Amino acid sequence: MNAVELKTLVNHEAELGVVGLFLVDQHSISIAIRDGFNDSYIYQPSRRAITECIIKMHGKQEVIDLITVTQRMNMENPLIDADRECEYCVDKALVTASYLPHYVELLRELAQKRELLQAMTEQSARITTDDSAIEIASQLLVDVSRISSDHNFAKSHDQLVDDVLDELKNGQCATVPCKQENMRRKIGGFPRGKPTVIAARPGTGKSTFMCNEISWQLAHNNRVGCLSLEMTKEELLMIMACERCNLSVFDLKRGKYDFASVKEFERTMRSFDSMPFWISDRNMTINQIVSWVKTMVTHHDLDIVYLDYIQRIRSTGRQTKRYEEVSTWAHMLTDVAKETGVALVELAQISRAGEPPPGMKEEDAWKYTPKLHHLKETGALEEDAYLAILLYPHPINPILDGEGLHLKYVASVAKHRGGPVGEVDLTYYKEMQRFASGSVEGTPEFDEDDMFDEGSFEQPEQSGNVPF
Repeated sequence: MNAVELKTLVNHEAELGVVGLFLVDQHSISIAIRDGFNDSYIYQPSRRAITECIIKMHGKQEVIDLITVTQRMNMENPLIDADRECEYCVDKALVTASYLPHYVELLRELAQKRELLQAMTEQSARITTDDSAIEIASQLLVDVSRISSDHNFAKSHDQLVDDVLDELKNGQCATVPCKQENMRRKIGGFPRGKPTVIAARPGTGKSTFMCNEISWQLAHNNRVGCLSLEMTKEELLMIMACERCNLSVFDLKRGKYDFASVKEFERTMRSFDSMPFWISDRNMTINQIVSWVKTMVTHHDLDIVYLDYIQRIRSTGRQTKRYEEVSTWAHMLTDVAKETGVALVELAQISRAGEPPPGMKEEDAWKYTPKLHHLKETGALEEDAYLAILLYPHPINPILDGEGLHLKYVASVAKHRGGPVGEVDLTYYKEMQRFASGSVEGTPEFDEDDMFDEGSFEQPEQSGNVPF
């Protein structure tokens, strides 16, 4: 940023007013911090150092006045003439507490403009490099949307209370309900604005579980986004259509079907085009995924987004350890769920440590069921998840018939910050690509009212277009 740009993006009067008021009125600090103020709003270095010191002292509940702040500054920042700087701020800040909200909002706006200009400058410099245009645009979009979300979340305390009361009065649900009835009773649904992790070993049905959930969400008029990094769009739609038509995917691919079945399959496949469902099967970097989620939530007001699966995210090629890279992805996905308020369901893999060893005794089988620490490549998924579900075959006699098509499964709610944990019995009808509630000893519960009704879905604003 050059001197001319800085001159227009710094308001010395507001900075002096805020810092000076902090030094003479400790109550004003609490009000400003509650409304989102932080030291990055102050540009001038010495005033920013003073502000940082004041906020640190406020967090420790220490007495804050001209003398205590000056003493602390002399100890921690001897290169700054704290006596002169603090007295200057107090002398020049001829304002009262009534000016504080206006000055805080003004400084917030200027700080965001400086961040925006810096982000544009950094990405402009990358245009002449070998970096792809999509990656540069994605990173810029992430930076810009972060600045925008910071502004949206900078609400006063009264605004926050009003928003909560409005949600309660309007009956807005804090979760997006899930398909399986037994699981719905335990967890309520997938929480909005928070990440849910569904983990399983490769080839054990997590993508099928996701397809069943998407199918049910669409049947109940939820607006769904899906980022499939493993399977193609055609494969996902085929699984969903076969599950709805009670067709075997395996038989369908072998040509074992009658005319009526294939017509029903065709009708179901075509019906997806008129549903509020947006899907991308491109392999993306984490910045592209964050941009996709924010763009689709903004333009299509999505209720829930599925990501299949997090370990398949394309690496940026930077020289970082795999553990650190996946941890960064988990943190960024948590942030985007919080910023957009969408229910984010992340599929993940479980490492081989979650598999029972060969020759295991039947009575010891439960000792080797998957645990949260078996999540592959990072512990950040476990740390950031609001809800974590481990999906695996029942360790004792999971196969129901000789062909191995119907299996007894367990969905273990291993982590739930907002409610109970425990195991939920499921039956996996592998031939039909369907999970059903209930154990194999009882009668599995099917949702017969979930069949698609072509006239019951809203027409999406755009037919499946995605920004990448």
